Amino acid sequence: MSTDNFRPKTFVELEGQETAKEYLRLLVNSYKKTGVPLGHMLFLGPPGIGKTTIAQVLANELGVGIVVLNATELKSFA
Repeated sequence: MSTDNFRPKTFVELEGQETAKEYLRLLVNSYKKTGVPLGHMLFLGPPGIGKTTIAQVLANELGVGIVVLNATELKSFA
């Protein structure tokens, strides 16, 4: 079973990171009202703080796809 089944899908389901969630909610609402794309985002920090989870929730809230890469994969991805 994939761990993605256990990850939150919306900001309401996401626990913690209140400051980040509020900021990202504002961006999502702005995008939905204006249609102006948000651009690229880079989440940086140590393992286990929820970077991937927040990125996936953001993509779900925006209704867009997401590509998740580890920094070590960037050279081979380019």
